[in-house]
Amino acid sequence: MYIHLGDGVNIRSKDITAIMDYKLLLSPTSADYLRQKREQGELVELEKDPDEKRSFVITTDKIYVSSLSTAALRKRVQMPWELEDELTSK
Repeated sequence: MYIHLGDGVNIRSKDITAIMDYKLLLSPTSADYLRQKREQGELVELEKDPDEKRSFVITTDKIYVSSLSTAALRKRVQMPWELEDELTSK
């Protein structure tokens, strides 16, 4: 299944390692790490406006910065399983 992250970008849900709040990764150590990923071409900033950045989606090969909240992204990842559970429980 594919998950839409915003700005026309979709990724495979099985490639997602973590979904984190944007503010959690703003420490100096994290900033150095993200700078390295940007230089290596592994940081994809789907949202350029700092006030609109809400989440990081870490995959097996890239880190995406999205304007979607972590709650919205987690719902998108969980939705197929929740629907399947509802159908099989009836």
